[in-house]
Formats: sequence, C-alpha cells, structure tokens
Amino acid sequence: MEFDMEALLVKSGLSPEEAGDRLGKTPQTIRNWLSGRAVPKLEPDEYVQVLEVFSCTPLEFATAFQTTRRNPRVRKKPGRKKMEGKP
Repeated sequence: MEFDMEALLVKSGLSPEEAGDRLGKTPQTIRNWLSGRAVPKLEPDEYVQVLEVFSCTPLEFATAFQTTRRNPRVRKKPGRKKMEGKP
C-alpha cells in the first residue's frame, strides 16, 4: 500500500500545529512537508522524533515522502514563457 505524508499525519491523529509543536517546527514547515514543497532536513535525533510523532517506521516515512514528492499537492506557479529566438 502506498501512502503519502498527509496519510501519515492522519494516521498520527495530529494537526500540522500539534505535529509542529511536538517536533519544534512551525506549522508551515509541517504543511510544506505534507505538500511536497519542502524536504525535511533533520538531525538524527530529530529523525527519531519524527518517527515517534508520526507513529511510523523509517520505511513508511521514506515511502510516504517519496510518494508526496512524486505527486505534490502544490500547484507550481506558471513560469515566464520563452520568447522565440531567446534562450
């Protein structure tokens, strides 16, 4: 079964605010992880704490994050269109 970061949060029963409080991160940081906008940058002790807060195994966390990165919930802003003849 493939699940994403949002599913891990739901499984934990926490809101982004509650998860952020427990991890010492802002709710926006947690939302960025959930949407695939940001990659968690964690020290080893923080990584263990994330596994405890999300009630998951290292494999579940890695799989969920990879799924989120492949299928982000973030709409990318449209870039400028290239003008013909210009790189």
